[in-house]
Amino acid sequence: MRLIAAILFSALSVVPAMWILTALPGSVRSWFFGTELLIALIISSVGVLLVGLPCHIVLQARGLYSWWRYALAGFLAPALLVIVFLLFVEDKWGVVRLALGTGGFGALVGSVFWGIAVFPQARASRLTSSCSGP
Repeated sequence: MRLIAAILFSALSVVPAMWILTALPGSVRSWFFGTELLIALIISSVGVLLVGLPCHIVLQARGLYSWWRYALAGFLAPALLVIVFLLFVEDKWGVVRLALGTGGFGALVGSVFWGIAVFPQARASRLTSSCSGP
């Protein structure tokens, strides 16, 4: 059940992040901000299902429960996808900035996923192993 909640809430985490970013001084909210939110939600949902879930399965199978691995996987998946566009555009720094931005959102999604699906399980296993004695 936690896995389903992790999939849903991690994909939804981009919405408040985008709201916060547009509330910062100097940011401009476009007239089609609702459409941007919907597109971001769709992309993050597909990303969680197609990339995040397989990454979670691999990390769990290898016994890797640390937060930074989930955040790194969340950062690399969209960032590397955007970097592919470096081959086709002239504005290389624009693509790098976009890769860092999408990677940041990916790290947020991976962190939320870890916090819901992995942290309670890892914490419980640490508590039971420390209480079992020698």
